[in-house]
Amino acid sequence: MSPRSLLALGAPVLSVVLLAGCGSDSGDTAADDTDTSSSTSTPTAEESYDGGFPTCEEVWQEGETLAEDYLGCMDGATPVDLDGIECESGQFIITFDDRFWAVADGPIAEADGALLDDADYQDVLASCRG
Repeated sequence: MSPRSLLALGAPVLSVVLLAGCGSDSGDTAADDTDTSSSTSTPTAEESYDGGFPTCEEVWQEGETLAEDYLGCMDGATPVDLDGIECESGQFIITFDDRFWAVADGPIAEADGALLDDADYQDVLASCRG
């Protein structure tokens, strides 16, 4: 039997199962009189997320040490997830804002301009890629 035939046979069964759950409750309870006309909006993930992340300004300072457990930071109300490049050695170069880089539990460096144009960052990338 083809998958299309199975789907055609399964649709009526699924409809019966779904409709069986749609009965009426004959009991009168206080819950039946609840006004459902007013609704509250649920905040989006971004609006309700604080992640416990520190602010990006606190984290990304040249010469400071990047926390070993760094997972991201907050740029205002927006979470900024960890971003970077995995090296052949298994080490991970973490980057931020196209101008900072570091390895976890290592010093943070700041590029002179864009990361890919910075000579020091190019050297780190070259050693990373082997």
